[in-house]
Amino acid sequence: MELLFGYLIKSVLYTTIFYGVYCVFLRSETFYRFNRLFLTLGLLVSIVLPLITFNYEVTLAADDRGNQLAIAATEVGSSSLMDLGKQLFYYAYFTVGCLLLFRQLFGLWKLKKLANNYGYINYQGCRLITSAQLESSFSVVNYVFLATPTVISDQDRALILEHQLAHVKQSHWVDLSLLQLFCVLQWFNPIVW
Repeated sequence: MELLFGYLIKSVLYTTIFYGVYCVFLRSETFYRFNRLFLTLGLLVSIVLPLITFNYEVTLAADDRGNQLAIAATEVGSSSLMDLGKQLFYYAYFTVGCLLLFRQLFGLWKLKKLANNYGYINYQGCRLITSAQLESSFSVVNYVFLATPTVISDQDRALILEHQLAHVKQSHWVDLSLLQLFCVLQWFNPIVW
């Protein structure tokens, strides 16, 4: 469990660095594909880089045996409280992570149920679902959910559909899925959200 805690701290640090670089240098740029690539690579590097470790040996000379025993006794007294804190952290970490993962899976199930309820037509390589009961338009994997309220003109509806089709063709769902899984891993990190 010590390894998990160290991994999470390193992963948070790398995520913070990548997001900081993005905010300082790339946020106002209009190179959307490059920004998307940078942020996606930042997430992947934040997952993989903490797994790489470097070990080296340090040798210390022992001067006073009495001092070492006093330090060891102090560490033993405080370690039980630390162990309890770590256990609580791990239980909370896994519980919240499992709940968030369940929430993501439940959301996908609800979308599939919604698609089955409204039915779909094949349109330009994706499945198009239209309904006036949807609050907004969105796309997931190769499904495009198009809200068709009566207050929107046909021209605006066509623009919204074109926008959602661009999301499907550029596979934005991959980025979003990766980010949602990363939120399950680092739910405690406000930068990820």
